Amino acid sequence: MNAFTKAWVGSFASMLASRIFGVTYPLLALTISNSASDAGWVGFAWALPNVLFYVLAGALVDRSDYRRVMLVADSIRAVSGLSLGVALALGVPTFGHLVIVAFVEGSLAVFHSLATAAMLPTLPDGPDLAARLSRHEVANHVAVLLGRPFGGALFGLLAWVPLVANAVLCAVSLSTVAALPPGTRQRPQVRTRLLPDIVQGFRLLWEFTVLRTATLTTALTNMVVHALIIIFFASAAETVSPIWIGAVVAMAGLGGVFGSSIARISQDLARRIFGVRDDNAQAGRRRWPRVSMWLLHMWLWVLALFIPVIWGPTVWAFAGALGLMGVSGGKSNVNIRMLVAEGVDQGAVGRVLSVSRLIGFGAITLGPLLGGLLVGSVGIEDAIWLLLAVMLSASVAATTFPGLRASFFLPDDPEPLVIAGR
Repeated sequence: MNAFTKAWVGSFASMLASRIFGVTYPLLALTISNSASDAGWVGFAWALPNVLFYVLAGALVDRSDYRRVMLVADSIRAVSGLSLGVALALGVPTFGHLVIVAFVEGSLAVFHSLATAAMLPTLPDGPDLAARLSRHEVANHVAVLLGRPFGGALFGLLAWVPLVANAVLCAVSLSTVAALPPGTRQRPQVRTRLLPDIVQGFRLLWEFTVLRTATLTTALTNMVVHALIIIFFASAAETVSPIWIGAVVAMAGLGGVFGSSIARISQDLARRIFGVRDDNAQAGRRRWPRVSMWLLHMWLWVLALFIPVIWGPTVWAFAGALGLMGVSGGKSNVNIRMLVAEGVDQGAVGRVLSVSRLIGFGAITLGPLLGGLLVGSVGIEDAIWLLLAVMLSASVAATTFPGLRASFFLPDDPEPLVIAGR
């Protein structure tokens, strides 16, 4: 296997283990204490590091060897999971132990994912950058799709079986990552304080205008799709079986797999439709001179919301809307990672990427709250209309106002954002 394939296999195994645990932890809490409240607290402990540690992890990853970060993260995750398995086998699991393991696993997953994302563009062999990022994004979506049902099925066998699966997956990740060549990038010789480095990550993202616009656009659409999912739950709770509800929500993930896999093809097609010359193809991959993937992303969201508006809040309409949103979201994720890889100095990739992800994750947490408030205030159909009005207004403004529209495009000669003194 070449270096990219090894990294891809290790990353997929690690992501799959994390997604399995995302389902297993709440189920274990219910088994230990028979309390829905405790299950919620465990799920909160697992998700909390995405808010607390992303920017810290980005700063630390930029200072470290990516391969070493991945090895340390998976080693500790494996040990913490095994400690919980031993406690279950001995019949002495405690709620506190479960919360600690969930928090540790969630925290280290943040470090592992950032190190992987920063490392992929630096590997010495494998496919080109666009193909690398596309395949890795596909793996992210597949891990989500497989991990949730797989975790529930394993837990249904015996409570400790998912913990064994975690150990096996961590071993796969460790063995493949350990086989990668040592990192050769130049790391900073002079260590600055962490806080200025973290602040610099925010500043660099803000100064990179098109990345800032892409991040804020993605945050808006993240909030809208998760609000729409809550609206769907409210619409279907009493009339649709749980299996169908799960299948409809899974359409977003399936769309993400498809969107990630066609990201490169769709960019080439857009360049041809909008007349980008073949002799400018290389630059076109970076700045798409006459078309912006994020403007397209916003209009696809508008089109998706028109589906339940026109056909009503039916199961099929929600499935179509979420599927189209997933396709657009998968493409957008690959495009953002291309921007970071090609437009940000390698010494700052971890920080800039962590800030972008933090903003996106924050919007995800607000989406369900927005959806619930809209349903409670105006009802299901009007809630969908309001989401459509927001996306349509934003898309029209981004397309028609020259200053705002310009922020969706890179300048003619973009250069990496070089950090002074690094």
